[in-house]
Amino acid sequence: MRTIKNPSHVLQILCFTFLILHSLMQVSLGQNGGVSIEDRKKVGSLILGNGTVAGTCFYVDPRGYVATSFANVQNINESNVVFNDGGRFRVIGFVATSKGKDVAILALGELPKGARLWKEALPLKPSADLATGDEVITWSGPGAKLAMPSPFMPSIGRRILGEEYIQGLRKIPSKPAGYDPGTTWYWLNQGRDHSCNGGPVFNREGDQVIGMLSAGLEPEKPVYAAIHIQHISQLLPRNDPKPHSLKGLRDWVDPSPVLHSTESTEPSLNADENQISLSGILHYGEPLAERFRSLQDRVVATEKEKAEVDRFQANGQSNNLELIAEIEKIQAALNAIQPEEAYQERVRTTETRTVTRTEKERGPDGKERDVRVRDTEEVPVTRTVTRYRFSQRQHLATQPQRDRRNALQLDVQKNKDRFAFLTEIVEPHLKQLRKHQEDEFFYLADPLGLRPRVEQEAFEKSLTETIDEGGAPGMVYIARAMARCMLNNLDGASQDLVEANESDAKFRTLVRMLEARIAFLNGDKAKSASLIKGLLEDIKTDPRLHVVAARIDIESENFASAGRHLQEASKLAPLEIEIRHGLAWLHLSAPNPNPKASMDAAMLAVQLTEGRDWSTVSALAASHALAKKVELADEAIQAALHVAPDTAKETCEQYQRQLADAKAIRRIWK
Repeated sequence: MRTIKNPSHVLQILCFTFLILHSLMQVSLGQNGGVSIEDRKKVGSLILGNGTVAGTCFYVDPRGYVATSFANVQNINESNVVFNDGGRFRVIGFVATSKGKDVAILALGELPKGARLWKEALPLKPSADLATGDEVITWSGPGAKLAMPSPFMPSIGRRILGEEYIQGLRKIPSKPAGYDPGTTWYWLNQGRDHSCNGGPVFNREGDQVIGMLSAGLEPEKPVYAAIHIQHISQLLPRNDPKPHSLKGLRDWVDPSPVLHSTESTEPSLNADENQISLSGILHYGEPLAERFRSLQDRVVATEKEKAEVDRFQANGQSNNLELIAEIEKIQAALNAIQPEEAYQERVRTTETRTVTRTEKERGPDGKERDVRVRDTEEVPVTRTVTRYRFSQRQHLATQPQRDRRNALQLDVQKNKDRFAFLTEIVEPHLKQLRKHQEDEFFYLADPLGLRPRVEQEAFEKSLTETIDEGGAPGMVYIARAMARCMLNNLDGASQDLVEANESDAKFRTLVRMLEARIAFLNGDKAKSASLIKGLLEDIKTDPRLHVVAARIDIESENFASAGRHLQEASKLAPLEIEIRHGLAWLHLSAPNPNPKASMDAAMLAVQLTEGRDWSTVSALAASHALAKKVELADEAIQAALHVAPDTAKETCEQYQRQLADAKAIRRIWK
């Protein structure tokens, strides 16, 4: 048995071991040690038949339900769930789902021998109210079948509603998962691996689930977004429905909204509106003038945030340079410290040695003689050398410096995460949002003439008040020009277009198209046609130009051409409500009405406005009436009356009387 000659060496080894283990525990647990072992077990991975990971899920109901992202299961036929305790269960189908909110509630079955599900699900907190800067705990990746909470805690970089997300953040060619305008999204300042999609988001303490990671509208990219847990809680069925096959999700369409209620189905989160969203809630159902004032507030908030982003970028970069300089200074001081503890170490090396030998060689005279030959060879050598290492005293003495260096490095990394978030998420978002707000000014001005005259007059008055205050952007002048066209103030509209053209050259093509409409209204059809001919290439890529061209065609009673323009506009701007709204009425007002096409366009507009816009609901009523669906038509017109502002009550009552007299509701375009 060997004896220990120097006990102090053992003490040093134990101290070093403790420091290493402590460091590893800090990294592995990070700040999220609050997520209990039992709760970690209730998170699992969706595994396909070929063994690949489709995403993450978590246990939300003791009836055997797990929640995951709709995008994870939309295009698969079967899947298994492997929980973090090793339990493996087959997914037998779904019991509830919302493509619009990117949620699927799956049912587990066929429990293997010895397996069990928990009596308690993960603690969900549907009343969670997070704000910008709050830290959360998210799941790690990539593609781990036994994923664990990430040691790096992201924070809420932004909290937005679905309306802003779908219309301001990305240009959407179709309706992917996450399109619902009423969805509450959290944008995280650190991306997760795509395999984490569908994983839980815990609060900072790790004792409640407040959201679910969602790739949303950007599949196959790092997951920056999470949806609020309330969307999952609301989907959990109260009874025990029979699960439906996953194959049914391939072409899934969410049910239409209930038309009778004007109240949002989402519970109030009672947070500062500026922290929730720049767009706030949907403002359909309010008069045009009120919606315009809301849009003004959002424009101001957007410009304010853009200024804050620019300021942070300038200050943050400067701050990071100072932090890096301090880190380098500390590291230089640490590097200057020479280790003081000597120790012996056996080192095995090789040496090159020269070996001399004698060989016989025959000379020119035929006689042999001795010749000395030198060779080199590598010879292994073991020797004892003296080395130096940092002593325990030095480790303890330099610990504050190393702690300070590590803290500064963490601050630098956090700043880099914020810079990446601003560059990859916020700046593109603000750019798209500003573009969307300009478009919203355009569509809010009722370019197709779908609103009552009293609303158009109030809207024009609000625009004039804004312009008189000074500093109005060019799109406000364009909006007033369109409103004045509807009110037959063509001279005033022309002057507004001059102001818009001078304020920003990017409105040049839109100004020329509106000049074509004014020329048509003034009776100069040749000038109108010439202006439109010069814009044919621009019309192909701008839905707003299609809409103005459609309005000119309607005034010419060329409904077929107007329909083609609106169809092309709907392809370029698939989620623009006014285009669908116009299509719905156009299909009813054309010489050969098409109730099916009108119903499809109206239903989409109703879905996008969550049933809050009286005119789109009225169009739905009209299409039902034309299709001889009397009960549905009556239900829709009652809903339209319920949400209509005072300025539209008379129009809705007129539609109701037409239905009562069994007359088709036909829009008279003026």
